[in-house]
Amino acid sequence: RTTPGGRTRQVASLSHASRTSTELSDLCEMGKGKKRPWIVAKIEKASEETGGGGDAAVLAEAELRKKRKATDRTARERVFKEQNPTRFVAGEDETGEGEGAGTEQGGGGGGADWAGGGSFHHGGGGDGDGPGGYAKPPRGDRPPPPPWKDDERTDVTTVPDVKKWMRSKEAQLPDSIKELRRARAEAITRQIAQCAQHKQLGKAVNHYRRLVNHERLVPTSYTYASLVNAYVNSGDMFGAEEILKRMKAVPGMSPNVVVYTTMLKGHMLSGDVEKAEKLINEMPTRKPPIALDARAVNTFLRVCQRAGDAPSAWAAYRKIKGTIYAPEEKNEGWRGVTPDDATYKLVARLLSQALNVRDLRDVIKHSAHQASEETKKRLQSGGDATAAPCQFWNAGRCDRGRECVFFHDPAKTQRATVETADAVASMHVNLAHCAALLDDSEGATAAIATANDALDLAEALAVTLGEADASAENGGDEKAPTQTIDPNATTAATLTRDSVQTKTYKKTTRGELRLELKRVGGFLKRIRKGTQTKPDVATFLTRALVFDSLVEVGVETGTGGTVQSGSTQPSPEKEDSRKEVTGNARQVASVDNLVNTLHRRLCDAYGLERACEVSRAVSVDSARERLREILGKDGLVDFGVLFGHKGTRDGGGSGAVAEPKEKDDKKEKKEKKTKDVVPLESVDPEVM
Repeated sequence: RTTPGGRTRQVASLSHASRTSTELSDLCEMGKGKKRPWIVAKIEKASEETGGGGDAAVLAEAELRKKRKATDRTARERVFKEQNPTRFVAGEDETGEGEGAGTEQGGGGGGADWAGGGSFHHGGGGDGDGPGGYAKPPRGDRPPPPPWKDDERTDVTTVPDVKKWMRSKEAQLPDSIKELRRARAEAITRQIAQCAQHKQLGKAVNHYRRLVNHERLVPTSYTYASLVNAYVNSGDMFGAEEILKRMKAVPGMSPNVVVYTTMLKGHMLSGDVEKAEKLINEMPTRKPPIALDARAVNTFLRVCQRAGDAPSAWAAYRKIKGTIYAPEEKNEGWRGVTPDDATYKLVARLLSQALNVRDLRDVIKHSAHQASEETKKRLQSGGDATAAPCQFWNAGRCDRGRECVFFHDPAKTQRATVETADAVASMHVNLAHCAALLDDSEGATAAIATANDALDLAEALAVTLGEADASAENGGDEKAPTQTIDPNATTAATLTRDSVQTKTYKKTTRGELRLELKRVGGFLKRIRKGTQTKPDVATFLTRALVFDSLVEVGVETGTGGTVQSGSTQPSPEKEDSRKEVTGNARQVASVDNLVNTLHRRLCDAYGLERACEVSRAVSVDSARERLREILGKDGLVDFGVLFGHKGTRDGGGSGAVAEPKEKDDKKEKKEKKTKDVVPLESVDPEVM
């Protein structure tokens, strides 16, 4: 038969009798029940020319054309598989044969993963019996696609990103397939979260890489949050920040307060207060804004505590209490935060470190006022007395408040009351420390008494809640009554009870507070009796050098930059010649800046100014001069001056402590005797 293009091909001769009406109907009908127009037209034309006997040739041509298209499609799919081996899994074939052959639209037994129905890998469509919906096993003339190989590289530059076309394809899928793919993504996300919990960054990244590259799934916000947590727990803050940037770049996906709190935890581990402050200030300004909560604020306060940055912590607390300290400032996002007991304890500890007694007393007053208001709300919560008792309330905590329809027995001890008593004890211990160092014996004694009373109350309430062993807490007396929970009640109420580890931690913390109170009380007693001289806190602070927690050691170059340790450095001769002209002026300026920085750090974080107010030997100016003497003219630490010795410094500034004068004299005498002794080998035998 000659085609319109001039090519000649052989057509198999098929008798009209060998084709049944059913076969003819199958060839002439499309997948949706429509007849193929070109076949119908050719059959009608052949019938007119031959008188009704030309349909056999038309059907043969249709079958040959169908086979040719299937062959071309198989060749294209084979080339695509060879070019993209990572998009396929072992044991699955994308093509199949005959009627079940897969297409790129997901028909038959294979196709792209976007239209698959029975598998989360490539080629999940079709109604076949094989894996992923394949009607036939893979062909034997080519090997199966390679399986997924684990890749535990943690470098964030190797972590794949989701392409835009993947998200657009995902949006076009049917809802049923979307749900299946979403369930699979959540399953892999749980694996990432589990690896993050155990600090297995390589495995977490491997799961994420398999989710994106291999199974072609779209990660959710929880997936990004779990991956950020994995980087944070492993100490890789650069990787965590990069993943956070990718999450922000996804349209319609915004990091929530949990993700930001995780990032704050990472900055806490690295002691980076500046980045943590920038991050927490960014949350209320985002669109849509991210509301701050007490957990995020407490994490930031822990960053300040780890770095010893009392001013930043106090600034954050002032934003929370904006109606008291700065009513004219807006501070959107901060005033909606309700501080808890942990917030007050963290701020009180940093204020005590800074010897800020006045603000510390204000924090204690704010905590007492809030505790009284919350106690009134708890007493007004719950339903009528005729209602059934609330099992959560009986267990020690009911968070529903007035919305709870069950009866809240006022005689039942609540866990919040115990936590408030522990917080009061901790804050007054910090107050006792601060007052004792500032020579306020009356204030320290009153704080010790209040802290002891709070600890007694906390331990008594803990026994009623079953947090501690009654026999151990009561010194072997009869066991105190404890609250019980109905065993037939819901098991969720029992989850409010503390674990054994939590009970042990609380008991140990109370014991440590008791020891601190005894130590401060003993100090005050010795001072009162005169067996110990009053320490001068300002003198001790002038011997402290408080550097930044993020110090990078480098060698200054001639251009003003720095060369990190371990890198290639310029030759010493060239550097000396370059620094000869401006070296002295730059050195003096750098030493002055260093002295001012250290002095300001001591005043802000450790209360040098307040210590100088009660000191008779050190003033603010003399403390600065003391730091200048310790650093010297070249900016190198003179450890002899730092520790009170007046010996000379070693030339290299390596940190060797100058020896006392007596040891120097003994050393010189020993060297002199050694010089006077003539070695026997140097004497001329003839002289002897």
